[in-house]
Amino acid sequence: MYPYKLMLFFMLLFADDIYAQQLNNPSFEGVAKIDADVLGWIWCNKHSTPDLQPNMWNVNTPAQDGNTYLGLTCRNDGTWESLAQLLPSSFLAGNCYKMNMQLARANTYAGYNRPARLRIWGSNSIEERGQLLASSPTIEHENWQVYEFSFVAQKNWKFIILECYYKEPTLVPYRGNILIDNIQAFFSCDRA
Repeated sequence: MYPYKLMLFFMLLFADDIYAQQLNNPSFEGVAKIDADVLGWIWCNKHSTPDLQPNMWNVNTPAQDGNTYLGLTCRNDGTWESLAQLLPSSFLAGNCYKMNMQLARANTYAGYNRPARLRIWGSNSIEERGQLLASSPTIEHENWQVYEFSFVAQKNWKFIILECYYKEPTLVPYRGNILIDNIQAFFSCDRA
């Protein structure tokens, strides 16, 4: 009887860490290529497609996890790249979530070399942007660094969208990039 009580105690103690969901292909594994179809992910705009790196467009940063990672760009014509995934389990309204991932920037991305930032959206389709869940600072560094994000869903969201975006405020769009690898599971968290 004693081991069961001890197990229940630890389950209750670490209840926030028990709930976790992992995205499909969180390290963007596949064949490195331009305009890549990324297993488990959906292009948000068929005319604006991300790349699987390394060794495309002069990007030579080694993967942080596995063999490949995601490269997204923003452009001087006011467009940017994004990728979406249907969540294994929807984000629920009022719930707090936390996640982390590795981010970097390439200084040699075929002229798309300026620092950009990552925006993370909750949505119910790949065409809409429902709620801006989190945004990174402008990524200046070329080495992989861990970024942790936490957010409270305002509605139930079925999709997560990752989007490259400009430094703000920016009056003129520019050519920039962001590299993404090794997204960790979403965990429930306490609201602040």
